[in-house]
Amino acid sequence: MLDHVIVQKSKFDISNKNLYLTLLLFENGKSPDMFIIPSGVWEKPNEVFVDRNYDKPGQKSAPEYGINISLKNYDILDIFRFQEVIKEFTEKK
Repeated sequence: MLDHVIVQKSKFDISNKNLYLTLLLFENGKSPDMFIIPSGVWEKPNEVFVDRNYDKPGQKSAPEYGINISLKNYDILDIFRFQEVIKEFTEKK
């Protein structure tokens, strides 16, 4: 299983409340797990949703937001499952 997904900060403005990241995780022989993640989750980084600036001496990577994916924290992603988010969108109408 993939353990880390990143998006460069220059391409993902977390202050835009209408911006979402769509994440599909594939596993052989299964339908993909689909997630819709609001950009605002990176305003309060945690063990799953990380904020890396790479601004220390010797660090050369572009600043990024990331998602740490592991069996240990996979449950945290559950509230962002496609079906749950779509259900929430439709109930707001």
